[in-house]
Amino acid sequence: MPLVKSEIQSQILASSFFKEDIIRSYALSKKYGLLRCQEKISPDLVKGFDVLSNLKADPKELDYIDIHDVERILFYRRKRAEKARGILAKFSTHTVEACECRRVFDVPYGEDADPGVCEAWVNFLEVCEERLRNQPTVDISARYIRDEACCFSKCPDSWTNLFDHSEDVLRAA
Repeated sequence: MPLVKSEIQSQILASSFFKEDIIRSYALSKKYGLLRCQEKISPDLVKGFDVLSNLKADPKELDYIDIHDVERILFYRRKRAEKARGILAKFSTHTVEACECRRVFDVPYGEDADPGVCEAWVNFLEVCEERLRNQPTVDISARYIRDEACCFSKCPDSWTNLFDHSEDVLRAA
């Protein structure tokens, strides 16, 4: 029987089945005790923003997902968001190139912000913080977040600073 279970897990993991309906795949792996599948699917559950609200599985399959599983997923989502915020804090604003906009525009910024840092970078950090608060699984290196930060920026070089000069910082994050 262990050989059959191992082969079933290998087939499931080799196919795209588990990616199509993550919740159902997780419920089935719990039902049949497919631990390798559970381990492979768990990160996708943590990353998937709408996974818990877009349930397509049958109620009888969902019975195998208990409150402890849901709590664990939510716990790791919060941890992921905290880690992303920590990465942003680690890459303090002085790691990004200085910009003339801080001297030209009267832009308010926090006491801990470097006065030579582009206002677009400060906007980017604020947008990331807001997105992480509302959606802990957001990809902070996504282009649309930088687009949003640039749209709110008064700096004429904001697009260059966030898309060219900050690329290494964002890749590291």
